[in-house]
Amino acid sequence: METIWCGEFDRLKALVAKAGGNLAMEFARPVGQFPLKVVSDPGASHDAAVSERSYLSRPVNRPN
Repeated sequence: METIWCGEFDRLKALVAKAGGNLAMEFARPVGQFPLKVVSDPGASHDAAVSERSYLSRPVNRPN
């Protein structure tokens, strides 16, 4: 999820830059340095929850 977030953040920076703005990360930590807290969203649909569980159950292939 962290890797996906980073990719989405890069996409957000590009969109903001295209609109004439600037977005910078002031502090970042390496992916996997700290465990993430997983919380459920009671408003999420059942299909979204099934998709999330499927995604979370896949093995992580990290570069060496």
